[in-house]
Amino acid sequence: MNICVRNILGFSKRFPKRCITMLFLVIGIALQSYSQDYDNLPYFYSGSYKTFIGSVENDYSILEVPGKIMVQKDMSVSKTTFEDILRKQVPNSEIEWFDDDMCTVVTRENLVKDAIYHLLKEKVVISATRKYTDPLVKGSEWGYSNVLEAKFKDNVSEEIQDKTLGKYNTVIDRDDQIWKQIHCFFFSVDKWLDVFAVSKELYETGLFQFVYPTVYSESVKFDMRPVYPNDTYFSYQRALHNTGQVVNGRAGTTDADIDAPEAWSITMGSPDVVVAVIDDGVSSNHPDLPNSRQLRLPGSNFGSGDPNDPSPHGNDNHGNSCAGVIAASINNNEGIVGVAPYCTIMPIRWEANSSWPRRIAAFNFAVQNGANIISISCGFTNQPMSNEGCLRCAIESAINQGVVVVMAAGNTAKHRVDNDGFLRYPVDTYMPDVLVVGASDRDDFQADYSPTNPLINIVAPSHKMYLFDTSTDTTDYEILDIWTIDQPGNSGHNPWPVGEGGGIANGEILPNSGPNYLAYTSHFGGTSHACPVVAGVAALLLSEYPWLTPHDIYTIITSTADKIGPYDYSIDGRCPQTGYGRVNAFKALNSICLSTYINEEINYDKNVSSCEVTIDDTDIRDSSSLSVNHRKFTQINGMSSVETGGKLYIK
Repeated sequence: MNICVRNILGFSKRFPKRCITMLFLVIGIALQSYSQDYDNLPYFYSGSYKTFIGSVENDYSILEVPGKIMVQKDMSVSKTTFEDILRKQVPNSEIEWFDDDMCTVVTRENLVKDAIYHLLKEKVVISATRKYTDPLVKGSEWGYSNVLEAKFKDNVSEEIQDKTLGKYNTVIDRDDQIWKQIHCFFFSVDKWLDVFAVSKELYETGLFQFVYPTVYSESVKFDMRPVYPNDTYFSYQRALHNTGQVVNGRAGTTDADIDAPEAWSITMGSPDVVVAVIDDGVSSNHPDLPNSRQLRLPGSNFGSGDPNDPSPHGNDNHGNSCAGVIAASINNNEGIVGVAPYCTIMPIRWEANSSWPRRIAAFNFAVQNGANIISISCGFTNQPMSNEGCLRCAIESAINQGVVVVMAAGNTAKHRVDNDGFLRYPVDTYMPDVLVVGASDRDDFQADYSPTNPLINIVAPSHKMYLFDTSTDTTDYEILDIWTIDQPGNSGHNPWPVGEGGGIANGEILPNSGPNYLAYTSHFGGTSHACPVVAGVAALLLSEYPWLTPHDIYTIITSTADKIGPYDYSIDGRCPQTGYGRVNAFKALNSICLSTYINEEINYDKNVSSCEVTIDDTDIRDSSSLSVNHRKFTQINGMSSVETGGKLYIK
């Protein structure tokens, strides 16, 4: 929770740059006599109610965090110098900086008392106190310095105010804007004093509307906590998270990826978002893509066999591979993870020799049955002249009906011998808002096989190159190295089919360990992989913002892409090698930040989830609550208040 007093009230001249995080410790309890548990506990006042400091876990106590001390340094001392002082006084401690002059010192619990004493002896230490937590808010931590915030009652004269504060060698700066506007003020006391005892003593004079220690809370950025799943082969999915790790014998380049773990901190997708994979079929009840996460529809097979079964035939696995890249399950302790692991796959099967009417019918089937996104990782070498425009018409119709269309650019290039390749039908002609996807490699360059063409909009990571002549290519010899799902059992591409080639040994088994390892393959790639990666990013966007149009999705994905390689992006931000660049899922999601404005009396339980939240002159009444889940920040303005019995939660 990161709420700066600067945004609420302003600053005193003494603390012009302090960003003070306020926790509203307004306790919702009725007046009652306290049990014996409280008799010997120290306390201070939150508003008019006692907040106890001890071991009683309820909504009117705070607890000490074992082994943690909040320390404030003199602003004139550098962090480096101060860290040397801290380590001298508290050996073997860890230091975590809150801002430029506030930090947490982590040490053993039995050393905390002595450590605070020795730290306070240092002239450059402004304050040193324990850190505390709210027992009812898991993971909450904050600290106090020697600063208090207060407001006298309206009938207290300036003479009595000055006399009361004079005991602590402080005065009110009545030229300060905070005082002028609302008669609140901040003041500091000697660092050796117990700030809780001071606030208690002052409140019990009966002169104050409130007086309590100012809280400093660590800021937790909700949108910056990556999610690293427990799926067995996730570490081999460097398109999602590239740390330079070795995959299939080759190391990559750190961060040549789509930032999937960061994106998952925002959303992992929604089952309401349906991605149609039009390909050679998807296995029924795959262990990493069960039927509960597939929309398997009657009439979805436009190839041979049962018209109601879109499962692959023989060793076909291309459709499985694409579907897994998009939406394989997350955190199920096996297999891989898809880009949008909570989204739904609609498998639609066609074959290489399917007729044009059946191909177009398959495409229209996806639109008519509610697909939000269509992903097609293939192109066509020829088509009857009389039908060459029908598929393009179907694509345009889908986009006009709000369906996002993502298509692979093909693997026709061979840049190592100066062959730039070409685009196959239907992406060989410009179609507005269609995402035409090329491939980048593990080092953030254009993949060797990915065509150079001004119609390419975006690239996504895939394998590096097709280079299969082991007799001549002994140094740069490459194979397909993308990990995804396979047909369970011995069908598909694990074991590698006899005669399939690709520089992979007949019958090779990889992966060869892990739960259901024969249901996964380590040999996929090309723009066939890049296309479903982009489709997965589109699915994440629609999961978070379901009102986005195909044009919106196109614009967001292309405008937030990472500029990679040595390519010239000077013309309209794009280049013929990689389009607008390599897709970045986190940047795409994070580029949309909706604001919510709250200005009302809250007399019920209200929940708000938004990127940015502003609370302005809002009163939370007794027995009511306001729960805010923000992605970037929550800002409180004006004279917002929380009544006794009311609650404010900010995450």
